[in-house]
Amino acid sequence: MARIRKVALLRLMVLVGLVVVLAAWGVRHAFVREPFQLSQIIVCEDLDEKLQPLHPGSSFPYGSRQLCLTFNYQGAHEGDRLRIEWLHENRLIYQETVSLPSGSGNKVFYLLKEDASPLPAGKNRVTIDLNGRQRADVEFTIRPPGK
Repeated sequence: MARIRKVALLRLMVLVGLVVVLAAWGVRHAFVREPFQLSQIIVCEDLDEKLQPLHPGSSFPYGSRQLCLTFNYQGAHEGDRLRIEWLHENRLIYQETVSLPSGSGNKVFYLLKEDASPLPAGKNRVTIDLNGRQRADVEFTIRPPGK
């Protein structure tokens, strides 16, 4: 009889220990946020039908009417705000803010003029901020006419 009680008590202790370990793992998983990461940040002229970059680079010909920024992200959380800023000669020319869905994904942003005229030649940058913290800064150039 005493032996049965010891076995039952041992089983109960193992079960309680297992519950404590699983509960601790669940709490840790719920409160430890996966870090936000960006990858495959590309400036290009456009995307093809399979969303692959066309003519990626850091120097584009004068006459370009649009440029595209594409990137992958992971570790986004509910309420995260992403801001994209396009700068020409260190002057802000366009910005856009969006809410990200939780998890991982791909984003695409375009820079173009409303009148469809060519983008101006010169040095440019596009920055990616998450919740007010800069996460990426990509420089590119639009070459002057004839170069």
